[in-house]
Amino acid sequence: MSKLFLIPRGNLGNQMLQLIFATSLQDHIRDLEIFGYDLPLWGLSNPGRMGWPHLTPSLRLYETDGIGLIPIFQSGALRRAKLRDVPLRCTQFSPPSRFYDLFPTQAGSKPVTASHEILINVRGKEVLNPTHRDYGPIPVQWYRTLIEKTGLNPVFLGQLDDDYYSDLLRENFPNARFIPSQGVLADFDAIRMAQHIAVSVSTFSWLAAWLSQAKSIHLPALGIFNPEQRPDLWMLPMQDSRYHFHRFPIRHWVASYEQISELADPCNTHCLSTSEIMTLANENAAARAARRARSLRRLRIYSALSWVPA
Repeated sequence: MSKLFLIPRGNLGNQMLQLIFATSLQDHIRDLEIFGYDLPLWGLSNPGRMGWPHLTPSLRLYETDGIGLIPIFQSGALRRAKLRDVPLRCTQFSPPSRFYDLFPTQAGSKPVTASHEILINVRGKEVLNPTHRDYGPIPVQWYRTLIEKTGLNPVFLGQLDDDYYSDLLRENFPNARFIPSQGVLADFDAIRMAQHIAVSVSTFSWLAAWLSQAKSIHLPALGIFNPEQRPDLWMLPMQDSRYHFHRFPIRHWVASYEQISELADPCNTHCLSTSEIMTLANENAAARAARRARSLRRLRIYSALSWVPA
């Protein structure tokens, strides 16, 4: 019996991604047991310890990926592992339909947007500060361009508060609808039930859109979603025809006066073509090839040293 223990990290979106990754592995490793998750909002919990020995290997997902791990588990060379990382490579996930039942829409949920509207999810709160350089708010002029090109009416939903970014959005889009957060699950369902979605730089927002059946999903390749900025990550579902990827320059968010002022300026971005996406994917794979090989080699050696009968 193979065993994987999840060590929860981050907020709800991150922990959901950990379980999605583990479940995707389980689709290929039939005897894999998953422990360590606790998502009471979804009624999902299995916090029990798996009884690992002291030298159980930790999976370094920023260096390797689920595809590389599968044959090591299947061969029996790896029996136990710990997962501390947040999986941020969507190519290692099973299709979104695999998780509809795992994370169902709540009973009684109804769409908050119509077919002529685009739901723009807003991530605010702590990311408006210099919390993490790969997060931060999205330039508001991108929304203006998006609205003009799609012809859809904007509906802003999420972490709208008494802050400089919310004020900036209201000033620039006085005729838009604004819906403050209605709670975690209500917001999640509102996003996933929309026909047209603009994702914020957030794993929560990414997941809600990914699990939706929207007609169009607009993903800003900014921060953690920019493979040029984070070559160790890949969150562009390029085989999914619903997606439109919008290229942004590298930006390390420090919430300086200059960066905040620039949020209202014209932004240098465009919708990625198929050839541009493939070029980015090839560059991304090449940039991490050496680290991936080293990580898989380390895992094989470490698993041999720590192996004990299950």
